[in-house]
Amino acid sequence: MQLTKTEISETHLIVTTPEKWDVITRKSDELVSVVKLLILDEVHLLHDDRGSVLEALVARTIRLVEVNQSMIRIVGLSATLPNYQDVATFLRAETGVLYFDRRYRPVPLSMGFIGAFDSNAIRQRNIIDLVCFEKAKNSVKEGHQCMVFVHSRKETIKTCEMLDLQFQKDKSSEILLPDIEKFHSEWEKITKRAHYEINNDLRNLLRKGFGAHHAGMPRHERTLVERLFEIGFIRILCCTATLAWGVNLPAHTVIIKGTQIYDTKKGGFVDVGILDVMQIFGRAGRPQYDTSGEAFIITDHDKVRQYQTLLTHQLPIESNFINELPNHLNAEIVLGSVTNLNEAIMWLTYTYLYVRMLKNPLAYGVSFEELSEDPHLYLHRKKLLEDAALTLAKHKMARFEYVRLCLKYSILNFFKNILYIHIYIYTYMYIFMYMYVCTCIYNCTYSAAENFFPTDIGRIASHYYIDFETVGTWNETLKPRMSIEEILKAVCSATEFKQLKVREDEESELAKLYNTSHCCPYKVLEDHREPVGKSIILLQVHIGRQAHLVRHQTLRNDLLYIDQNAPRVARALFEIALRMGWGALAFDALQMCQVIEHKVWHHLTPLRQFVQMKPVLASKIESTRLKIEDFDEYNANDLGQLIRESKAGQVVKRLASTIPRVDIEAVAKPITRTLLAVDINVTPLFRWIRNQHGTTQSFWLWVDDAFNDTIYHYELYSMSQKDYQESDKEPLKVAIVLPVPEQSRTTMKPSQYQIHMVSDFWLGSHALYSMSFQHLILPDMYPPETELLDLNPLPSKALQNEQFEKLFGFKYFNPIQTQVFFVAYRTDNNILLGAPTGSGKTVIAELCLMRQLQTLPEKKTIYIAPLKALARERYKAWKDKFGDQMNLKVIMLTGDMTPDRKAIDEANIIITTPEKWDGVSRYWRERSYVRKVGLIVLDEIHLLGLDRGPILEVIVSRLKFVQQRSNSKVRLLGLSTALANAEDLGDWLEVGRLGLFNFPASQRPVPCTVHINGYPGKHYCPRMQTMNKPTYHAIKSYSPQKPVLVFVSSRRQTRLTAIDLISFVCRDQKSSQ
Repeated sequence: MQLTKTEISETHLIVTTPEKWDVITRKSDELVSVVKLLILDEVHLLHDDRGSVLEALVARTIRLVEVNQSMIRIVGLSATLPNYQDVATFLRAETGVLYFDRRYRPVPLSMGFIGAFDSNAIRQRNIIDLVCFEKAKNSVKEGHQCMVFVHSRKETIKTCEMLDLQFQKDKSSEILLPDIEKFHSEWEKITKRAHYEINNDLRNLLRKGFGAHHAGMPRHERTLVERLFEIGFIRILCCTATLAWGVNLPAHTVIIKGTQIYDTKKGGFVDVGILDVMQIFGRAGRPQYDTSGEAFIITDHDKVRQYQTLLTHQLPIESNFINELPNHLNAEIVLGSVTNLNEAIMWLTYTYLYVRMLKNPLAYGVSFEELSEDPHLYLHRKKLLEDAALTLAKHKMARFEYVRLCLKYSILNFFKNILYIHIYIYTYMYIFMYMYVCTCIYNCTYSAAENFFPTDIGRIASHYYIDFETVGTWNETLKPRMSIEEILKAVCSATEFKQLKVREDEESELAKLYNTSHCCPYKVLEDHREPVGKSIILLQVHIGRQAHLVRHQTLRNDLLYIDQNAPRVARALFEIALRMGWGALAFDALQMCQVIEHKVWHHLTPLRQFVQMKPVLASKIESTRLKIEDFDEYNANDLGQLIRESKAGQVVKRLASTIPRVDIEAVAKPITRTLLAVDINVTPLFRWIRNQHGTTQSFWLWVDDAFNDTIYHYELYSMSQKDYQESDKEPLKVAIVLPVPEQSRTTMKPSQYQIHMVSDFWLGSHALYSMSFQHLILPDMYPPETELLDLNPLPSKALQNEQFEKLFGFKYFNPIQTQVFFVAYRTDNNILLGAPTGSGKTVIAELCLMRQLQTLPEKKTIYIAPLKALARERYKAWKDKFGDQMNLKVIMLTGDMTPDRKAIDEANIIITTPEKWDGVSRYWRERSYVRKVGLIVLDEIHLLGLDRGPILEVIVSRLKFVQQRSNSKVRLLGLSTALANAEDLGDWLEVGRLGLFNFPASQRPVPCTVHINGYPGKHYCPRMQTMNKPTYHAIKSYSPQKPVLVFVSSRRQTRLTAIDLISFVCRDQKSSQ
């Protein structure tokens, strides 16, 4: 069952599995932050393989509580535990610990331990079967129901058949038969449904009063069996241990038949765990149904005492977190909650593993000596996490800055040799030097920065729940171009399918399926006796919809497992191919995802993905060899005649128009010689049907070139129903920026780009547009930037005006000011100055102003700032400098402040904004003060390309017109950062070569190191939240003691970022900084 993001946000109570909640919380903590109660049922599963997921969830939740300072209550429910105090410590339940032992059981339970002994294994098994039969028969005779727990899915059916045979021999089968009159309606439902939805083995068992239940059965079969047992229709239920967890059924008698269970990881049989035995025994005598219960365990004779001792004196449950440490560490790195080794060490203290390592160190490879020397196991935790991080780095799932001093051992050996050679000379001195150097190197080794950085592959593995071993396998086997057979093998080689061991009785059927062409059309050369080969066969059977040909029950169960997990693995493979930039593999992998999800091979008609399409009709369509886009050229009648099914023409036409196909066209606009702006027009070619398409349709858009097989751009484009409706008026627009291909020695220049648009879900939806570069005209190469000359700093005395000299608080101009000084102060040329921020461009404006005061004192100076805040700042500075000290009149003309006309006429300096001066200069004929302007300073002129750019263009164009009409010269000064096309802007401002200065950003007077980090995420809020913690670490690393400015893009985000930074400081042990 899946829920959309909207449905989840509107839900008050969510019932889920640990793995599903882990996947949700790995992607973002947005949903977790609104959770106020987290209930963990069956928390004693911490000892199980799935226990590591519980540990990761609890650790993540508690850390989130500390960061957000918002309480989330955690409630753990469990069977009786011997070390419940440890679990309470793990859950941070200091006071709310409630422990009830078996004395408080509301229904008394009697337990029996039966041992079978025989030198012959077959006879011993027969003894176990007979004992199981006797106990089950006695229970049923007394009017009770019985549950028999076995340890394999196949054994459930076998045990039912064995018991049925024994009851027939005992001539007591009638005590099992359901009462037809009492269960008349249920009997009819079973009989009616069984032919269609229930396999023959289960149907026959149900009619005899038996039932089978295991995790590999379809959900509707399991639900049916549970319901029939609950109402008493089924008398004996044979099941696996999955039914022992959380299902409340009226079983008076519980029998554990055998204690040998196959462990796929160990490749052999092991004894069933004591916690599983306790959980199974707990199914007997439920309070709602019975007043007493009985439980029996039938095992080998030599193991009876072992289980008696374990049930009497229980062993503490341990942690399995170490086995999954790389996967969970990767999840935290991707989430951003762990960014370096120290944080990882702290994160590990929130797990149950840490609690048990302190209590039982030997079980986790820690000696008591290490524990005594390091009570908090800091070094051991560090070693575990370093190994896990190096594993992730090896598989390219994370980058680990693992800095160590390589000279450690060489220096130590060097001093050892000195010590040995000169043992008799200056002995104590060398010993002291040796010990001192060892100490220094040891301390230095562990003081290095060890940071974690997520990679795209690590993010994909975290979001799709892919094991690190699977990623390692793909790193070795994936390549830019792969056949369908190779892609099938890559999907099935995932660690997730390693548990699909081949049983002896399955080999013949697997071989038969492999040799059947319509079951396995692709012959992958892989041994079908291995998990990979078996998975490939079953995956092809699943895609071909040939599950009805699978007779073996265990294969049917494995087929269901393939159905549940293969789409997720294939999606991860597709996204990895996309991130690697392999266009051909990305297309084939996405096609494989759709093939698996729809169970339709890509070489068949895409109409098979519709439920309404009958296989016979689909075969007729395929015989015509028509592509899906060819259907647009025929009407319904012509289609019906073409496929020799006249009545089906309308249906085929309607279904073909439902597949969300689009038509794309692109227009390329060169920005520079290396960048290309591309506008893509998208036209839908399908009918939007709400119950088929929902509210949005997603398409993968990527651009590649077939020659180099390299993806230059990709994105997931979402088309809403509203966009679809508006596309009738004009095509939908998608704007992207691409690099312009350049000729090189290693790669040939591609003659065109290929733009692909493929539906994320539907088969048969692929639009392709080839964008040729044959007639592409690129702009000229930009001229080189202005070289900063090696000049002696010019003193302020060069102004040759004492009054001007007093205005500056320095004695020497900086290098950029020195180089521009002559043009600014000694000439009346227009100037365009592009220079880095902080290089003193305002001083150049003041020099131009001083030049005008000397040559044309009656003229006015107009300073145009793009922002009111900048205008106010300049007004305050110049009011003090020129107004108070030189008795000049400085006014500010903005929307907030409008002086009268007399003040404007008398003003020497007017500070304004583009919009205000545009309104004033429009009436230049009537307003004489506009014609008295001698200098216009355009500050931040690089903003010309933004929304206010047209206003600046109008101002300059009007100025040129006024100069022609009035025969007066107005000097222009443009101030900007470094520009790419400074000459174009200079030509527009009529700046000659003498007045054009465009210094590179590297010529900043105060050196500035730039660090650029990119973070994924299409949505704004989660992406900004992801950046908060790296921002905090950047502050700690680069400016721990000095003020820091953090710029964000909205007012709301200023508060959110500040709150997160405060929480990080509170959590940090060095919060005094």
